[in-house]
Amino acid sequence: MKITTIGGIVETMDAFIEYPHVTIVAEMQIMVHHHLLALCEPGEVKKIYSKPEVLNQCRRWLNATLPDVQRLPVASSSKAAELAAAETNTAAIGSSLAAE
Repeated sequence: MKITTIGGIVETMDAFIEYPHVTIVAEMQIMVHHHLLALCEPGEVKKIYSKPEVLNQCRRWLNATLPDVQRLPVASSSKAAELAAAETNTAAIGSSLAAE
């Protein structure tokens, strides 16, 4: 899997090495929409959790909107949402499903 703004997804590339019998049979383009998930106002956010790829995909928006906020990589968007829900002044970047 490849994201046009940042390149390949490491986990996907690793899977092709681990499972050499798997082949690509089609190409699909999917629009991805990320959301800032927080229980506080955006101006109160001090830390943002998300997957490294997501933080990278959103870096221009983060640099423009929340430049001084600490960005912390985690293994999954769902883990990021859990952490943001448990900590004050913390947000996650993830899907609308993760917000639920």
